Amino acid sequence: MEFIRQIQNDRHSEAFGCSFKNSEFQREVRKGFQSILVFKCSMCNEETRLNTDLRGPDELGVNDAMVLGAVAGGGGFANVDEIAAAADMPCMSQPTYIAHEAKVGAMFEQAALESMQKAGAEEKRLALENNDLAPDGTPRIRVIADGMWSKRSYGNKYDAKSGTASIVGFRTRKVLYYGTRNKHCYVCVLDANQNKPKRDHECSKNFTGHSGQMEAAIILEGFKASVEMHGVKYYQLVGDRDSSVYNTLLEKPPYGSLELVEKIDCKNHLLRNYRSWTIELHGNTKLPLPDHVDPRDQRAVTAMKKEMLALRCHIRDNVKRLSNGIAKASTYRGAEKGNGNFGLVKGRRGCSRQLITSVFFFADRLDVRIQRLQQDILNVAAHPKPARPRPPLQHQQPLPKPRPPLRHQQPFPKPRPRSQRRKTWCPGCRRQACGAS
Repeated sequence: MEFIRQIQNDRHSEAFGCSFKNSEFQREVRKGFQSILVFKCSMCNEETRLNTDLRGPDELGVNDAMVLGAVAGGGGFANVDEIAAAADMPCMSQPTYIAHEAKVGAMFEQAALESMQKAGAEEKRLALENNDLAPDGTPRIRVIADGMWSKRSYGNKYDAKSGTASIVGFRTRKVLYYGTRNKHCYVCVLDANQNKPKRDHECSKNFTGHSGQMEAAIILEGFKASVEMHGVKYYQLVGDRDSSVYNTLLEKPPYGSLELVEKIDCKNHLLRNYRSWTIELHGNTKLPLPDHVDPRDQRAVTAMKKEMLALRCHIRDNVKRLSNGIAKASTYRGAEKGNGNFGLVKGRRGCSRQLITSVFFFADRLDVRIQRLQQDILNVAAHPKPARPRPPLQHQQPLPKPRPPLRHQQPFPKPRPRSQRRKTWCPGCRRQACGAS
């Protein structure tokens, strides 16, 4: 629409009464994917320039949009050049692409900074609402942090020379800080290889050391900038079991030695490691044989395998017994809460009150352990002290009437008199005989 509006607003000299219809095309000035068409009036010789990409100051131009799309898609100038060649349209030069890439990068950084500031303000507001304050009155929050760097292996170990890390708010799940570390600068290396003095440029090298230390350096920098950037303190860190990051925070405490950061292991990493360890243990079949068993003695090896199978069956039976005992204990506990008694009597196996008391005590201890395990999985930093198991309640009501004895426990019935016995036929001689029915 802007291009058409330029044509409609084109007015020349009023003395000649000429307009754009009297103009002739002269040349095209290309700036990447943007073009400026130059027309010249045949009556008044006035030049008219029509911009094919005339936009406002807050709108993204076509060149910036193409660079933004290439960066967002993980490509570069080569991808843009291939797309332009496939569409049979002129493409921007590589220096033009680099200039627009720097411009788009600055826009990215500004937008990311504004987004992080908004996220920090929201986290601070939530901390004040929950009255979560440090000893000096500064709001404190829980954060999640992690870093990454690429690795390659072509027969030898190789770590990338660039890495990044970020810190995310626990409540809002929004990024509060991010940083990058580079051990390589292309311009500096190029000047050094050509034996030229270093030129003035924005050097990208900002780290010296092992690639595995990049994550710890970035996260430590983010912790130190939390008060100045957001006005909050990060008092708890949720992350993987990377000891280097937490050791760095302990060696160089960002808030002083009196306010150390607490570490909480990430649940996802715990479960993933548990699965990996289980698979590794399941696949480990090279178990050593006892010293007194000769691997060449097949009888001894077979006997050892049978012993292992019997031991496994014994363990499985114990697990089933324990499972049944826990299930019965929960049933007895429900009966105790509902009726005021245990709902048990002395049966044929001699189940006594002492056994029931022991089962209840074991169930209370098991409940405490289950609560602690659940708190570990839910990432509870400070576990509250579990309540001590209460002693078993006294029987406040008499036990119910005993059940009638089972069939095999009933007394043997008296024999009926001979006159009442039923007459049967002997299957052998086919004669009527009086026998026990």
